[in-house]
Amino acid sequence: MRLSSAVLRVALLGLLLDSGLAGAATNLGAASPWPKPLGGPGKESATGVAADDEGHSFVVGTFDGPSSFGEVHLASAGGSDVFVTALDADAKVLWAVAVGGPGADEGRGIALAPSGDLFITGSFSGTADFDPGPGRTELTSAGGTDAFLLRLNTKGELVWARRLGGPQDDEGIRVAVSADAVWVTGTFRGRMEGAMSAGGSDAFLAKFDLDGHLLWTKRIGGLQDDQGRAVAAGRNGEVWVCGDFETAPSIGPNGGGLDMTSAGRSDVFILRLDSTGRMLWSGQIGGEGEDSCEGMAATNAGGVAVIGEFWHTADVDPGPGVLSYASHGKTDAFLVSLDGIGRMLWSQQFGETGFDLGLGIAADRFGSVYTTGYLDRRGESLSWVDEHSESGQRTWSLGLEATGGLHTLAIAASPQGITTVVGWFKGETKELREAGAGRVKGFAKTDAFVWRLLPAGPGSRPQRPRLDVHVEPPPTGQP
Repeated sequence: MRLSSAVLRVALLGLLLDSGLAGAATNLGAASPWPKPLGGPGKESATGVAADDEGHSFVVGTFDGPSSFGEVHLASAGGSDVFVTALDADAKVLWAVAVGGPGADEGRGIALAPSGDLFITGSFSGTADFDPGPGRTELTSAGGTDAFLLRLNTKGELVWARRLGGPQDDEGIRVAVSADAVWVTGTFRGRMEGAMSAGGSDAFLAKFDLDGHLLWTKRIGGLQDDQGRAVAAGRNGEVWVCGDFETAPSIGPNGGGLDMTSAGRSDVFILRLDSTGRMLWSGQIGGEGEDSCEGMAATNAGGVAVIGEFWHTADVDPGPGVLSYASHGKTDAFLVSLDGIGRMLWSQQFGETGFDLGLGIAADRFGSVYTTGYLDRRGESLSWVDEHSESGQRTWSLGLEATGGLHTLAIAASPQGITTVVGWFKGETKELREAGAGRVKGFAKTDAFVWRLLPAGPGSRPQRPRLDVHVEPPPTGQP
């Protein structure tokens, strides 16, 4: 395996907080309207985000009770419901809508089509209304929770809604869209449309056309518990999917074997399929512990970048080569970039001595990759956001904090490279002068937030203070 540059092992010890990247809290005033809090007296969390080149951010998440989205006030139908909202470049809420029913409903993933329409996935229970307008479009789960796929137009109005699932618990986690197709990945038990579980929970990958017709479904899994975590649209109608597996998985519905066996509790699978669902390539990341994929983004090189975390030690080269990482603590985050046929181009590792997670990833048209995750530092939590160049060099990093905790859960990059992160926070965000942001207070328990990281100057791409990076030579035997 040939790496484009030396493997970068990022030493985060003492850097984010001690270097002052998070800034000192001074006052609530700031020139920037970001971060934008969304919420009310209950619990809110933003779990997915998409962005366009005009500065708009499109966000999906979950809320309960009454919540405020700018001047729009929403109320859940009971339990938790799904919200979808659009914001402009000045953090003004353009519209916000809710879908759901009396049960527990969750929004998880969102994708922006070339037409400007939005595709949203998540889970719902019982009977839920998926028309955010005055009409009613009800879907009823086949039992437990089912996955849903929802299409909204540019005004947040319903185009169509579809259900996926069987008599047990099923969940849509991420969604990807191209000019002529949409894919959903998630987890199911038992059976669902076009697939039967091999045992425990399995991952699924379902392809729809843009009118909502189900074209095919693939099961990915074995006798234990397996999950679909992320999906990305490739070139020429191809699709990439990643997730976690235990023991030895296969790909269905006909049970085609995958040449994989978990090296520990669970490993990461990465698959590339053609437009008909035929597998073109498969890869594996993992080691002795519990390893997980959390996000995937298509890159301008025709491949994908994948982020996740691993326990103790892991081989992060999904191909025939070996590139072993050892965590600094319990879990570390990993980041790998692959070309269009699955060969690893470069990789990075992030972590300190606690539970450190890589949670979201995005890419722009310039070849840059943006990541976000969570850092556990002696009982205090910190979320990080950074950019990597096309060759894997880290160009800037930021730490985001709040007095009661802040977790980023997803990240998006506009084609021009402006990043937006979403998640939840409690209390008050800390001032971040490098991103032009002051302190923002939440409403109550936990609140959703949208944080657009602005460029340093007019017409420029983001330039942020850089964390110190310790560069180590590649492991023995690697060029």
